[in-house]
Amino acid sequence: MARRRLGSKDLQAQAIELDRRIKEVAAKEKAKREADDHRRNLLVGQAALWRMTTEPQSEFAATLLLLINERARSVADRALFNLPPLTMNTKEPQEQTGSDVNLGAMHLAASRLTEG
Repeated sequence: MARRRLGSKDLQAQAIELDRRIKEVAAKEKAKREADDHRRNLLVGQAALWRMTTEPQSEFAATLLLLINERARSVADRALFNLPPLTMNTKEPQEQTGSDVNLGAMHLAASRLTEG
């Protein structure tokens, strides 16, 4: 059986198809990594909030609260943890003690995030 010799147009068409397939596979791999990262974040957050709600006086709870206080910037995010809004002048978190946090709301928020 004689092999047909490929011309430049045939090779270009193959290259275009291979490029499309490479991009498709890369997009699927990226989506999988992002989904895994999202699930990992949900599980870690759920575990951390569970520990914080079951042991609100622990060093872990105090540390987690400090981290949340530092990272939560929007009014909506801070409201999830019963934190006051950031001041307009400094945009820095205000001091907050563990007893000021609505731990029940935090637990409820964590359970809603991991449903599904």
